[in-house]
Amino acid sequence: VQLLYHSKVRPLPSQPVGQLVAALGQGLRAKPLEELELGSDLLQTLKQHQPSGLAESPLEIDYDFRIVSLGATRIWHQGKEIPSSQWESIRSRWVFIYLLSRKGRWVSNEKLRDLFWPDVDADKAQRSLLTAIYRCRKALGDPEVVIRNERGYLLNPERTIWWDIDQIHKLRRQAKAMQESGQSSTSVLEELERLCQGRFAEDCNEDWVEFVRSDVEQCIIECITSLAEQYLETSPELAEQRARRVLRMESTDERAATVLLKALWAQGKRDDTIKFYRDFSSRMERELCLPTSTDLVKLYLQLTQ
Repeated sequence: VQLLYHSKVRPLPSQPVGQLVAALGQGLRAKPLEELELGSDLLQTLKQHQPSGLAESPLEIDYDFRIVSLGATRIWHQGKEIPSSQWESIRSRWVFIYLLSRKGRWVSNEKLRDLFWPDVDADKAQRSLLTAIYRCRKALGDPEVVIRNERGYLLNPERTIWWDIDQIHKLRRQAKAMQESGQSSTSVLEELERLCQGRFAEDCNEDWVEFVRSDVEQCIIECITSLAEQYLETSPELAEQRARRVLRMESTDERAATVLLKALWAQGKRDDTIKFYRDFSSRMERELCLPTSTDLVKLYLQLTQ
């Protein structure tokens, strides 16, 4: 508990430690600390950190569905994970994830047919769509999770859904609001970063995924770069790590490059600073046929001369 508190870790509910913390949190709320059979040291620790020391977890809320789609896609229904074998066909799962990405909006039959069966005649594509929706409802254990009318298909708005992509956008908005009001948003951005376990639906090769993936990655790049900027004054090592993570996602991001130059210089890494600037400048020329921005050149000269 001390380790989780002092490292400000908010474990993902899919991890055993996340489930442990959620269960512990429920136990602490259920009865006074003194009634729990705990050693004196642990009891004192919990008293010190209650309630802020306990990580919030989606497991503490009764969601109908919980979906993790950064990295390998995983779906839970009422707390129980749905195995891949239960879907019968992978296409039915991607139809569900697509409808999730359009949550709150109807998607027409034609749109779904064109996205998932573009090279199949309309009648056969429609039959395939009906089969996919049937398998989707069956796998999710909810015959009304996807509703249909003359406009097409929609995820049932009466179902409560926790989705990591929704959470990332929520945290992004929260961080922006805090920054605009002059508050530190570091803890919020750290929580957002912990959700970023990979690319959106990295196990899917459907064409439509790229549009959602690009939007999500731009959001993540913006937020992790903001986090790196906030780390600059207190921990240039952490700033360097975040800036490098962004540059692995977008190798020509000048905002992240600026943070990395400052972080390297703050750590006394003169040679690394010079090498990175030269490599980055070459990359800009090679990949974008553009020179390094004037601001980045000025920063480099200011640091090294």
